Amino acid sequence: MVNNDIYQNDLSYVEKNSLSETSMDWFLKNHKPPQFQKKDEIWENIEKSIEKSSSHNILHYSLKIAAFGIAATLIIIFGISYFFMSKPIEQNYICERGSHQSLQLHDGSLVDMNSESTLKFKQSSTTGKRFAFLKGEAFFEIIKGEPFTIETDEAFIKIKGTSFNIFARNGKTRVICHSGSVIVIDKKSQDSCTLEKNQFAESSNIFVKTESTEKPDEKKALWVQGEFPFENSEIREVFEELQRQFNVELTYNFEPKGQYTGYFKSDNLLTALECICIPMGLKYKILEAGKVHIYK
Repeated sequence: MVNNDIYQNDLSYVEKNSLSETSMDWFLKNHKPPQFQKKDEIWENIEKSIEKSSSHNILHYSLKIAAFGIAATLIIIFGISYFFMSKPIEQNYICERGSHQSLQLHDGSLVDMNSESTLKFKQSSTTGKRFAFLKGEAFFEIIKGEPFTIETDEAFIKIKGTSFNIFARNGKTRVICHSGSVIVIDKKSQDSCTLEKNQFAESSNIFVKTESTEKPDEKKALWVQGEFPFENSEIREVFEELQRQFNVELTYNFEPKGQYTGYFKSDNLLTALECICIPMGLKYKILEAGKVHIYK
């Protein structure tokens, strides 16, 4: 209706100003009444406009969703990568009865494990610090690097680069230093000492430090070479070591008591029994495979 009013106003202007016939013809050719759209056409145009707007919005939101999806995926990937990269390196070892095991830890350190021993090793992937827990007996040759702590039930042993032996059985931890130095800390009393070459400390009911009975020039513990020396050791401990090395079960007709000084080798059971029994005034009898009876 607004357009039609404009057209009527134009005609009034022509009439009032008495335009010539030629001018009137020009005006009628160039000022045609507006063409009004039908209702259906108007709704069709509106719907097309809505569809176009909707398509644009859908595309816009689709791009947003895709962007969020990519971002979420990258976050998950980086999160998983960080988790695995920050996870400590772990190694677990078990040495069964009647066997010895030589191994290399992830940091390059070397370990000889005695029979019936377990070792758990961890190294931080971020700080590089090293930690191990030992039950049994093992000889360590630790390479220099980040701090290394070995734990037993009775003590902490702190080292950086050195070689030493740890015996941790039956409520007793004994550490013998072969090279470099180690710090031994008693868990119960918190007493500590630094061991140099050929010194050892023992943590059980009391915490003591003294000189080792092994030769100063021994590069490794004698048990690594198959020799087991004892000095004033409880005879029960000696028999327990015999059982571990030969994977046998010992029975007795008496309560094993007393101290033993001597040694045996792990290459022959009969010879080992004689090395122990004869000095102690004992006898032995092999009952069957894997079983030995000790008697007086």
